[in-house]
Amino acid sequence: MKKVVKIAKSNKLKVLEDAAQCFGSRTSNGKFLGTVGDLGAFSFYPSKTLGGIGDGGMIATNNKKYFETITQLKNHGLKNSEHKIVGINSRLDSLNAFVLNEKLKIFHKISKTRNDFYKYYVDNLSDCDFIKLPKKENSNILLNYFTISINKNLRDKLMDYLKINGITTSIYYKTPVHQLPALSFMNKSFKLDKTVNASKTVLSLPLYPFAKKSEMERVVKKILNFS
Repeated sequence: MKKVVKIAKSNKLKVLEDAAQCFGSRTSNGKFLGTVGDLGAFSFYPSKTLGGIGDGGMIATNNKKYFETITQLKNHGLKNSEHKIVGINSRLDSLNAFVLNEKLKIFHKISKTRNDFYKYYVDNLSDCDFIKLPKKENSNILLNYFTISINKNLRDKLMDYLKINGITTSIYYKTPVHQLPALSFMNKSFKLDKTVNASKTVLSLPLYPFAKKSEMERVVKKILNFS
């Protein structure tokens, strides 16, 4: 992010951070992700590190002008009972906001138990030679997914094996963005070999707060048995 911010400043550009999956994570010097740039966008979808009970999100900024504009945009462009600009209905409903406020009170426990699950995987799967585990850039990172890399010839087999044993895994994302039909108009002359390879080898294992030790043990045991 330091490099991105530096490039942006030198070219008089603004930085909007996609922090959808980063709530609670910090940089190596302790700065919260989503507050490094000019604006930061967070998601409160139920599966995120701070998840609500439906769709929702938040934009963070310390710029008063941006704040006032965003406040209008989220509420049909209203200001002082008049539509000053064209906006949308993007208000967070009260029940969802209530749940998120309550979860904020125990977010330290949510973070700890997610990190405990991460640590259990690392401690027990590091010697598993057919998978590559994710590595945190620093200890302040709170992972939203525990995404492993596995040989593309084994990925779907492991996924099916775990599914048969009642363990749900996911692939984020099976089709690279530049290969999606919706973006077929883009120039396809460029090659993104690493992106394509990642899409064929990644697999996200269960990772959630307040997991029981028996649940963590079961996932690890099945993966080791697969080998």
